[in-house]
Amino acid sequence: METIQKRQKLHEYIQSADDEKVNALFLILDSNENNDYPYSDEDISLLYQRRERYLKGEGKNFTVSESFEDIRNRK
Repeated sequence: METIQKRQKLHEYIQSADDEKVNALFLILDSNENNDYPYSDEDISLLYQRRERYLKGEGKNFTVSESFEDIRNRK
């Protein structure tokens, strides 16, 4: 798909999107515009390493409720 077509599709999407989606898109685009990317190259590398371990079944995983329980127990 050519850039012009992508722009048109985005324009059409934004015109019909609800306020929540428009605000989410704006935050994504605005933060990239200001180079406020919160992750360093080292952080990104670590995330990819963890993802690979997860996909191989090597990492320990927690459900959301398990994570919250662990946080509550640490306080």
